[in-house]
Amino acid sequence: MKRLSMLALFMCVFALSCDDNKKTTADNEPIADDTQTENDVTVENDTVITDTASDTLIPDEDGLIPGDTDTVTDTDTVVGVTCADLKEGENTLIVNGEESNDLTRTFLLNLPTTIDSKKGWPVIFNFHGYGDTAVNFEGLLSGYVDNTEMPFILVTPEDNNIALPSGVDWDILNLGNGSIEVELFDAILACIEERWGVDEDHIHLAGFSAGSITSDSIGAMRGDQIASIFTYSGAYFSDAKAKADLGSMAAGFITWPEMTTTNKYVQAMMHGAEGDANCTSPSLCDKWGGSGFFINFNHMARFNANYLTGMGHTVIICDHNGGHTNLGLSSAQMLEFFRDHPRGTTVSPYATNWPENYPEYCKLMTEPDPTIEPGYVGSDEDSLMPD
Repeated sequence: MKRLSMLALFMCVFALSCDDNKKTTADNEPIADDTQTENDVTVENDTVITDTASDTLIPDEDGLIPGDTDTVTDTDTVVGVTCADLKEGENTLIVNGEESNDLTRTFLLNLPTTIDSKKGWPVIFNFHGYGDTAVNFEGLLSGYVDNTEMPFILVTPEDNNIALPSGVDWDILNLGNGSIEVELFDAILACIEERWGVDEDHIHLAGFSAGSITSDSIGAMRGDQIASIFTYSGAYFSDAKAKADLGSMAAGFITWPEMTTTNKYVQAMMHGAEGDANCTSPSLCDKWGGSGFFINFNHMARFNANYLTGMGHTVIICDHNGGHTNLGLSSAQMLEFFRDHPRGTTVSPYATNWPENYPEYCKLMTEPDPTIEPGYVGSDEDSLMPD
Protein backbone atom coordinates (compact mmCIF):
# COMPACT_ATOMS: atom_id res chain seq x y z
CA MET A 1 0.00 0.00 0.00
CA LYS A 2 2.74 2.46 0.92
CA ARG A 3 4.62 1.83 -2.33
CA LEU A 4 1.47 2.50 -4.34
CA SER A 5 0.70 5.65 -2.36
CA MET A 6 4.21 6.99 -2.82
CA LEU A 7 4.05 6.25 -6.54
CA ALA A 8 0.71 8.05 -6.80
CA LEU A 9 2.15 11.09 -5.04
CA PHE A 10 5.21 11.09 -7.31
CA MET A 11 2.99 11.02 -10.41
CA CYS A 12 0.92 13.91 -9.06
CA VAL A 13 4.01 15.95 -8.25
CA PHE A 14 5.47 15.21 -11.69
CA ALA A 15 2.25 16.30 -13.40
CA LEU A 16 2.15 19.52 -11.42
CA SER A 17 5.79 20.30 -12.07
CA CYS A 18 5.39 20.13 -15.84
CA ASP A 19 3.73 23.57 -15.96
CA ASP A 20 4.78 26.22 -13.46
CA ASN A 21 1.91 28.48 -14.47
CA LYS A 22 -0.93 26.05 -13.71
CA LYS A 23 -2.16 25.20 -10.23
CA THR A 24 -4.10 21.99 -10.74
CA THR A 25 -4.37 18.52 -9.36
CA ALA A 26 -3.74 15.39 -11.41
CA ASP A 27 -7.43 15.53 -12.36
CA ASN A 28 -7.03 19.14 -13.52
CA GLU A 29 -9.30 20.41 -10.78
CA PRO A 30 -8.20 23.53 -8.88
CA ILE A 31 -6.56 22.85 -5.55
CA ALA A 32 -8.70 24.67 -2.98
CA ASP A 33 -6.31 25.98 -0.35
CA ASP A 34 -8.80 27.17 2.23
CA THR A 35 -12.53 27.02 2.59
CA GLN A 36 -13.95 29.82 4.71
CA THR A 37 -17.55 30.67 5.42
CA GLU A 38 -19.19 33.47 7.35
CA ASN A 39 -19.82 31.02 10.18
CA ASP A 40 -16.06 30.80 10.69
CA VAL A 41 -15.61 34.57 11.15
CA THR A 42 -14.78 35.86 14.61
CA VAL A 43 -14.85 39.46 15.74
CA GLU A 44 -11.24 39.20 16.96
CA ASN A 45 -9.86 39.59 13.45
CA ASP A 46 -9.98 42.63 11.21
CA THR A 47 -10.03 40.68 7.97
CA VAL A 48 -10.57 36.99 7.41
CA ILE A 49 -8.24 35.54 4.80
CA THR A 50 -9.51 32.63 2.75
CA ASP A 51 -6.67 31.68 0.39
CA THR A 52 -9.10 29.86 -1.90
CA ALA A 53 -8.99 29.54 -5.65
CA SER A 54 -11.92 32.00 -5.82
CA ASP A 55 -9.92 34.61 -3.86
CA THR A 56 -12.97 35.97 -2.06
CA LEU A 57 -12.57 37.84 1.22
CA ILE A 58 -15.40 38.38 3.65
CA PRO A 59 -15.76 42.08 4.52
CA ASP A 60 -14.90 42.85 8.12
CA GLU A 61 -16.91 44.94 10.57
CA ASP A 62 -15.15 48.07 9.30
CA GLY A 63 -16.30 47.33 5.74
CA LEU A 64 -12.97 46.28 4.27
CA ILE A 65 -13.74 44.80 0.87
CA PRO A 66 -10.97 43.53 -1.43
CA GLY A 67 -10.58 44.93 -4.92
CA ASP A 68 -10.42 43.07 -8.17
CA THR A 69 -8.31 39.95 -8.45
CA ASP A 70 -6.40 40.67 -11.65
CA THR A 71 -2.79 39.61 -11.37
CA VAL A 72 0.39 40.37 -13.27
CA THR A 73 2.79 37.54 -14.01
CA ASP A 74 6.20 37.42 -15.57
CA THR A 75 4.57 36.41 -18.86
CA ASP A 76 2.70 39.71 -19.17
CA THR A 77 4.20 42.69 -20.97
CA VAL A 78 5.25 45.01 -18.16
CA VAL A 79 7.63 47.92 -18.18
CA GLY A 80 9.79 47.77 -15.06
CA VAL A 81 10.18 50.98 -13.14
CA THR A 82 13.27 52.40 -11.50
CA CYS A 83 13.51 52.94 -7.76
CA ALA A 84 12.79 56.64 -8.26
CA ASP A 85 9.44 55.72 -9.85
CA LEU A 86 8.04 53.83 -6.85
CA LYS A 87 4.57 55.02 -5.95
CA GLU A 88 1.41 54.24 -4.02
CA GLY A 89 -0.36 51.22 -5.53
CA GLU A 90 0.97 48.75 -8.09
CA ASN A 91 4.67 48.74 -8.95
CA THR A 92 6.92 46.50 -11.03
CA LEU A 93 10.64 45.82 -10.87
CA ILE A 94 12.97 43.82 -13.07
CA VAL A 95 14.86 41.65 -10.57
CA ASN A 96 18.24 40.14 -11.34
CA GLY A 97 20.11 37.59 -9.27
CA GLU A 98 21.29 34.01 -9.22
CA GLU A 99 17.67 32.83 -9.40
CA SER A 100 15.94 35.89 -10.91
CA ASN A 101 17.21 36.47 -14.43
CA ASP A 102 15.55 39.70 -15.63
CA LEU A 103 12.40 38.54 -13.85
CA THR A 104 9.52 41.03 -13.76
CA ARG A 105 7.91 41.15 -10.33
CA THR A 106 4.80 43.02 -9.24
CA PHE A 107 4.02 44.35 -5.78
CA LEU A 108 1.68 46.81 -4.09
CA LEU A 109 2.82 49.69 -1.91
CA ASN A 110 0.71 51.37 0.75
CA LEU A 111 2.39 54.55 1.95
CA PRO A 112 1.77 56.84 4.94
CA THR A 113 0.33 60.21 3.96
CA THR A 114 3.39 61.82 5.54
CA ILE A 115 5.84 59.75 3.49
CA ASP A 116 7.85 62.81 2.39
CA SER A 117 8.16 64.25 5.89
CA LYS A 118 11.22 62.24 6.93
CA LYS A 119 13.85 59.76 5.78
CA GLY A 120 13.70 56.26 7.21
CA TRP A 121 10.47 54.24 7.59
CA PRO A 122 9.48 50.91 9.14
CA VAL A 123 8.69 48.39 6.38
CA ILE A 124 6.31 45.42 6.63
CA PHE A 125 6.33 42.72 3.93
CA ASN A 126 2.97 40.99 3.60
CA PHE A 127 2.81 37.65 1.67
CA HIS A 128 -0.51 36.13 0.56
CA GLY A 129 -1.48 32.47 0.56
CA TYR A 130 -1.85 29.98 -2.28
CA GLY A 131 -4.34 31.05 -4.97
CA ASP A 132 -4.78 34.52 -3.46
CA THR A 133 -3.60 37.86 -4.87
CA ALA A 134 -1.79 40.90 -3.58
CA VAL A 135 -4.90 43.03 -4.20
CA ASN A 136 -6.88 40.66 -2.02
CA PHE A 137 -4.33 40.39 0.76
CA GLU A 138 -3.17 43.98 1.22
CA GLY A 139 -6.33 44.67 3.25
CA LEU A 140 -4.87 42.71 6.15
CA LEU A 141 -2.69 45.72 7.07
CA SER A 142 -3.30 48.53 4.56
CA GLY A 143 -5.69 50.34 6.87
CA TYR A 144 -2.96 50.78 9.48
CA VAL A 145 -0.13 52.46 7.56
CA ASP A 146 -1.06 55.86 9.03
CA ASN A 147 -1.35 54.73 12.64
CA THR A 148 0.05 57.27 15.09
CA GLU A 149 2.43 55.00 17.03
CA MET A 150 4.36 53.41 14.14
CA PRO A 151 3.37 54.54 10.65
CA PHE A 152 4.98 52.26 8.09
CA ILE A 153 5.39 51.29 4.44
CA LEU A 154 3.42 48.17 3.52
CA VAL A 155 4.77 45.91 0.76
CA THR A 156 2.40 43.24 -0.56
CA PRO A 157 4.14 41.24 -3.32
CA GLU A 158 2.41 39.24 -6.01
CA ASP A 159 3.41 35.59 -6.36
CA ASN A 160 5.06 34.15 -9.46
CA ASN A 161 2.81 31.11 -10.04
CA ILE A 162 5.49 28.57 -9.20
CA ALA A 163 4.18 25.00 -8.96
CA LEU A 164 5.35 21.85 -7.25
CA PRO A 165 8.02 20.60 -6.80
CA SER A 166 9.84 23.97 -6.73
CA GLY A 167 7.19 25.96 -4.91
CA VAL A 168 3.56 26.65 -4.14
CA ASP A 169 2.89 29.97 -5.91
CA TRP A 170 6.05 31.21 -4.18
CA ASP A 171 9.62 29.92 -4.48
CA ILE A 172 9.58 28.18 -1.10
CA LEU A 173 10.53 24.52 -1.51
CA ASN A 174 13.78 24.11 -3.41
CA LEU A 175 16.05 26.83 -2.01
CA GLY A 176 19.39 25.08 -2.28
CA ASN A 177 20.59 27.59 -4.89
CA GLY A 178 18.83 30.62 -3.46
CA SER A 179 15.36 32.11 -3.69
CA ILE A 180 13.66 34.50 -6.07
CA GLU A 181 11.55 35.72 -3.13
CA VAL A 182 14.67 36.64 -1.16
CA GLU A 183 16.01 38.43 -4.24
CA LEU A 184 12.70 40.32 -4.54
CA PHE A 185 12.91 41.23 -0.85
CA ASP A 186 16.46 42.55 -1.38
CA ALA A 187 15.48 44.55 -4.49
CA ILE A 188 12.41 46.17 -2.93
CA LEU A 189 14.27 47.10 0.25
CA ALA A 190 17.07 48.66 -1.79
CA CYS A 191 14.55 50.73 -3.74
CA ILE A 192 12.68 51.87 -0.63
CA GLU A 193 16.00 52.83 0.93
CA GLU A 194 16.85 54.91 -2.14
CA ARG A 195 13.38 56.48 -2.39
CA TRP A 196 12.30 57.12 1.21
CA GLY A 197 14.79 55.44 3.51
CA VAL A 198 14.35 52.32 5.66
CA ASP A 199 14.28 52.12 9.43
CA GLU A 200 16.67 49.17 9.70
CA ASP A 201 15.39 48.32 13.18
CA HIS A 202 11.86 47.83 11.87
CA ILE A 203 11.83 45.45 8.90
CA HIS A 204 9.04 42.95 9.56
CA LEU A 205 7.52 39.95 7.76
CA ALA A 206 3.92 38.72 7.79
CA GLY A 207 2.02 36.09 5.85
CA PHE A 208 -0.61 33.41 5.63
CA SER A 209 -0.10 29.75 4.65
CA ALA A 210 2.25 29.63 1.63
CA GLY A 211 2.89 33.32 2.28
CA SER A 212 3.88 32.50 5.85
CA ILE A 213 6.34 29.90 4.57
CA THR A 214 7.71 32.64 2.32
CA SER A 215 8.19 34.90 5.35
CA ASP A 216 9.86 32.06 7.25
CA SER A 217 12.21 31.35 4.34
CA ILE A 218 13.29 35.00 4.27
CA GLY A 219 13.81 34.83 8.03
CA ALA A 220 16.00 31.78 7.53
CA MET A 221 18.05 33.42 4.76
CA ARG A 222 17.99 37.11 5.76
CA GLY A 223 17.47 36.81 9.50
CA ASP A 224 20.10 39.38 10.42
CA GLN A 225 17.95 42.08 8.79
CA ILE A 226 14.64 41.06 10.32
CA ALA A 227 13.09 42.71 13.36
CA SER A 228 10.23 40.25 13.94
CA ILE A 229 7.91 37.88 12.06
CA PHE A 230 4.18 37.21 12.40
CA THR A 231 2.68 34.20 10.62
CA TYR A 232 -0.68 32.51 10.24
CA SER A 233 0.02 28.81 9.53
CA GLY A 234 3.65 28.85 8.41
CA ALA A 235 6.60 26.46 8.37
CA TYR A 236 10.39 26.36 8.54
CA PHE A 237 11.61 23.49 6.37
CA SER A 238 15.12 24.04 7.69
CA ASP A 239 13.71 22.31 10.78
CA ALA A 240 14.41 18.61 10.29
CA LYS A 241 11.43 17.50 12.39
CA ALA A 242 8.98 19.70 10.48
CA LYS A 243 10.36 18.55 7.15
CA ALA A 244 10.17 14.89 8.17
CA ASP A 245 6.51 15.38 9.15
CA LEU A 246 5.65 15.85 5.47
CA GLY A 247 6.65 12.28 4.69
CA SER A 248 9.71 10.96 2.89
CA MET A 249 8.41 11.56 -0.64
CA ALA A 250 7.47 15.21 -0.08
CA ALA A 251 10.55 15.91 2.01
CA GLY A 252 12.66 14.51 -0.81
CA PHE A 253 12.12 17.53 -3.06
CA ILE A 254 12.37 20.21 -0.32
CA THR A 255 15.77 21.82 0.21
CA TRP A 256 16.38 24.72 2.58
CA PRO A 257 19.72 26.08 3.73
CA GLU A 258 20.69 25.80 7.36
CA MET A 259 19.45 28.72 9.44
CA THR A 260 22.53 30.51 10.80
CA THR A 261 21.32 34.02 11.71
CA THR A 262 22.85 35.53 14.83
CA ASN A 263 19.94 37.96 15.19
CA LYS A 264 17.47 36.32 17.58
CA TYR A 265 14.28 37.91 16.27
CA VAL A 266 10.95 37.24 17.97
CA GLN A 267 8.22 35.39 16.06
CA ALA A 268 4.47 35.11 16.62
CA MET A 269 2.95 31.90 15.22
CA MET A 270 -0.81 31.39 14.79
CA HIS A 271 -2.04 27.86 14.07
CA GLY A 272 -5.25 25.84 14.12
CA ALA A 273 -6.46 22.40 15.10
CA GLU A 274 -4.38 19.27 14.57
CA GLY A 275 -7.20 16.99 13.51
CA ASP A 276 -6.56 13.28 13.19
CA ALA A 277 -4.73 11.43 10.45
CA ASN A 278 -7.89 11.31 8.35
CA CYS A 279 -8.77 15.01 8.56
CA THR A 280 -8.00 16.79 5.30
CA SER A 281 -10.61 19.55 5.47
CA PRO A 282 -9.22 23.07 5.88
CA SER A 283 -12.41 24.07 7.71
CA LEU A 284 -11.92 21.40 10.42
CA CYS A 285 -8.16 21.31 10.88
CA ASP A 286 -5.14 23.39 9.96
CA LYS A 287 -4.05 21.42 6.93
CA TRP A 288 -3.62 22.24 3.27
CA GLY A 289 -3.07 20.11 0.22
CA GLY A 290 -4.40 18.19 -2.70
CA SER A 291 -3.80 14.94 -4.62
CA GLY A 292 -3.00 13.17 -1.37
CA PHE A 293 -0.27 15.63 -0.34
CA PHE A 294 -0.99 17.55 2.87
CA ILE A 295 0.90 19.91 5.16
CA ASN A 296 -0.27 19.88 8.77
CA PHE A 297 0.37 23.46 9.91
CA ASN A 298 -0.53 22.56 13.49
CA HIS A 299 2.48 20.24 13.45
CA MET A 300 4.66 22.82 11.71
CA ALA A 301 4.03 25.46 14.40
CA ARG A 302 4.66 23.09 17.28
CA PHE A 303 7.87 21.71 15.83
CA ASN A 304 9.05 25.17 14.75
CA ALA A 305 8.40 26.74 18.16
CA ASN A 306 10.90 24.30 19.66
CA TYR A 307 13.23 24.72 16.69
CA LEU A 308 13.41 28.52 17.04
CA THR A 309 13.57 28.64 20.81
CA GLY A 310 16.31 26.01 20.67
CA MET A 311 18.36 28.57 18.72
CA GLY A 312 17.67 31.38 21.17
CA HIS A 313 14.63 33.02 19.56
CA THR A 314 11.52 33.91 21.54
CA VAL A 315 8.22 32.59 20.17
CA ILE A 316 4.62 33.54 20.87
CA ILE A 317 2.51 30.58 19.82
CA CYS A 318 -1.29 30.74 19.59
CA ASP A 319 -3.45 27.65 19.01
CA HIS A 320 -6.83 29.06 17.91
CA ASN A 321 -8.09 25.48 17.35
CA GLY A 322 -9.85 26.44 14.11
CA GLY A 323 -9.29 25.47 10.52
CA HIS A 324 -6.73 26.74 8.02
CA THR A 325 -7.44 30.47 8.25
CA ASN A 326 -6.13 33.65 9.89
CA LEU A 327 -7.68 33.33 13.32
CA GLY A 328 -5.74 34.16 16.48
CA LEU A 329 -4.34 37.63 17.00
CA SER A 330 -5.86 40.43 14.92
CA SER A 331 -4.23 42.81 12.46
CA ALA A 332 -4.12 45.52 15.14
CA GLN A 333 -2.42 43.12 17.54
CA MET A 334 0.01 42.14 14.80
CA LEU A 335 0.99 45.77 14.34
CA GLU A 336 1.44 46.22 18.10
CA PHE A 337 3.63 43.12 18.11
CA PHE A 338 5.82 44.59 15.37
CA ARG A 339 6.04 47.93 17.16
CA ASP A 340 7.07 46.27 20.42
CA HIS A 341 9.69 43.98 18.83
CA PRO A 342 12.29 45.97 16.90
CA ARG A 343 15.48 44.34 15.68
CA GLY A 344 17.79 43.43 18.54
CA THR A 345 14.99 42.49 20.94
CA THR A 346 16.55 39.59 22.83
CA VAL A 347 14.04 39.60 25.70
CA SER A 348 10.47 40.26 24.66
CA PRO A 349 8.72 42.95 26.75
CA TYR A 350 5.79 40.53 26.82
CA ALA A 351 7.78 38.21 29.08
CA THR A 352 7.07 40.55 31.99
CA ASN A 353 4.18 42.60 30.58
CA TRP A 354 1.85 40.15 28.84
CA PRO A 355 -0.80 41.98 26.75
CA GLU A 356 -4.13 41.87 28.57
CA ASN A 357 -6.06 41.50 25.31
CA TYR A 358 -4.26 38.31 24.22
CA PRO A 359 -6.46 35.18 24.22
CA GLU A 360 -5.72 32.50 26.78
CA TYR A 361 -4.59 30.06 24.10
CA CYS A 362 -1.49 32.17 23.38
CA LYS A 363 1.73 31.66 25.31
CA LEU A 364 5.31 32.92 25.21
CA MET A 365 8.16 30.44 24.84
CA THR A 366 11.84 31.11 25.45
CA GLU A 367 13.05 27.50 25.42
CA PRO A 368 11.95 24.21 23.83
CA ASP A 369 9.04 22.33 25.37
CA PRO A 370 8.96 18.68 24.21
CA THR A 371 5.42 18.28 25.55
CA ILE A 372 3.99 20.50 22.79
CA GLU A 373 5.26 18.32 19.95
CA PRO A 374 2.61 16.42 17.96
CA GLY A 375 1.30 13.08 19.06
CA TYR A 376 1.72 11.65 15.57
CA VAL A 377 3.88 12.61 12.62
CA GLY A 378 3.44 12.30 8.90
CA SER A 379 6.58 10.31 8.20
CA ASP A 380 4.28 7.39 7.31
CA GLU A 381 2.84 8.56 3.98
CA ASP A 382 -0.22 6.36 4.36
CA SER A 383 -1.30 8.38 7.42
CA LEU A 384 -1.78 11.46 5.27
CA MET A 385 -3.03 9.89 2.05
CA PRO A 386 -6.48 8.54 1.22
CA ASP A 387 -6.89 4.85 0.51
